[in-house]
Amino acid sequence: MLIYAIISINNRAKGRSYGLITQKKVVKTMTYNFETDFPTFGVEWEWCNSRPAVINGADDRRIKARKEAFNEAGEITHGFKAYRNGWDYEDWARELTALGFDWVFYQGVDRHSSPESTNGIACEATSPPFSILSMQAKADIKRFLNAIESLGGRGWHQYRFEQEYKAGMHCHIGNAWILASHQSPDQHWHESKQRMATSKRHYSGAIGDIIPLELAKDVITRFAGAQHDACLPYDRRQSSGNRGHGLWPCTDIRHVSENGQSYSDFWNADTPASAARILGRHGSDAKFAAVSLDTWSRLGTVEFRQHQTTLNVDKIWQWLGLIDNAFRTSAKNRINWQAIGQSATPSVVSTPDQLFRAHSRLGLIYTMIRREGGATTQDLINATGIEAQSIRARMTEIRNRLTASGVDGQAALVTHTQQAYGNAYGASQGRHDLNGYEVLREMTTAPVQLDPLLSENSRGPASLWYGLSDDAFEYFQRRKHTYRNSA
Repeated sequence: MLIYAIISINNRAKGRSYGLITQKKVVKTMTYNFETDFPTFGVEWEWCNSRPAVINGADDRRIKARKEAFNEAGEITHGFKAYRNGWDYEDWARELTALGFDWVFYQGVDRHSSPESTNGIACEATSPPFSILSMQAKADIKRFLNAIESLGGRGWHQYRFEQEYKAGMHCHIGNAWILASHQSPDQHWHESKQRMATSKRHYSGAIGDIIPLELAKDVITRFAGAQHDACLPYDRRQSSGNRGHGLWPCTDIRHVSENGQSYSDFWNADTPASAARILGRHGSDAKFAAVSLDTWSRLGTVEFRQHQTTLNVDKIWQWLGLIDNAFRTSAKNRINWQAIGQSATPSVVSTPDQLFRAHSRLGLIYTMIRREGGATTQDLINATGIEAQSIRARMTEIRNRLTASGVDGQAALVTHTQQAYGNAYGASQGRHDLNGYEVLREMTTAPVQLDPLLSENSRGPASLWYGLSDDAFEYFQRRKHTYRNSA
């Protein structure tokens, strides 16, 4: 079944009733096809010089010389060869580029970027954007990771007895998806790879509209509920996030989970920046949250920072598949698309110029009270010859007629005290004819906001495992078993 999300933006046209007014709708329609369109991913790898390069008989003379040079750069630390003073980021960039991996962005080398400052990290590299549906992208990235491992790189290693410096793998998913009708996954990868090789810039491709922030919020709250699930090593699950003492820069986001203390605040955040601040404990660590919205406007992505660096391409594809599935299931089975795009901007509605026959008593009363300041009861008596009690009865009739026209009559028809007309308290001497009434010519109000999530009995489960294939689910269960007792 094809799922299309249609978003209507407020404008001057016919529409539905919201609260006090008839809300005028529809200008622009954005359509997402979450069955065929696909997101792009970008991966940042950090790695260490943590073991000797493997030299084998298949290596040609040039590659063998590079590996030997790498091994000679290592030093004995605490009784084992740590290679802590081996190749730096410039060495790695030079050697990997020479092997044909010029389509990778090397931090600290390309486009005046700064090198990775985390202690113990030898190099950081970033992939071009790609789709997990592109098998060519997977094959190319596998070759790149194999080259790192062959030359002696490793995702993490312990450099000191007291502390561990673990390399992280940051995964970005684009907030605008590729239109499958315009570009295939392999076509996108070819162009993306070429763009990075020639200009060291990311390639967008045939992207559609930016996805709603509400969709990202739902995925993030679901992820937060599973953040400490044991499918990752303990050091990637613990919550201290103390960067100053060598721990992983990936802070806890459980406070925005469904049962978290900041869940409502997170959903009520009306901009990516304010939502990012809440994720980062109200701004202190917006960039370093386990899932970060700090990159939403700057890079056009949502950043998942929790996974450790792995040089195994199949593990990477499983992790990215988990993220991809979360976005698709939230889009198809949890988001209330009728609420998306609803304007929170105050709207102005005008009351009708006339609701009655123009020359009738009611028509005259309506005309008189629809002026600025309205009219006093005495003014209305003098103009129509109706007694004060009958004037009050006419006001009920006017309120009802206003409501029938699509305007909230209770709010539109205002009663003024005699003091509002400059009369002292008691000046009417019990006749109650110095008070007055006014029909507001215009009212300003905001629409009643709909819940961005489907009702509880209509939406899919919040579990991060919802909709995941059996094979993928079993993979993560095996990971949980592996890391269950690690601490």
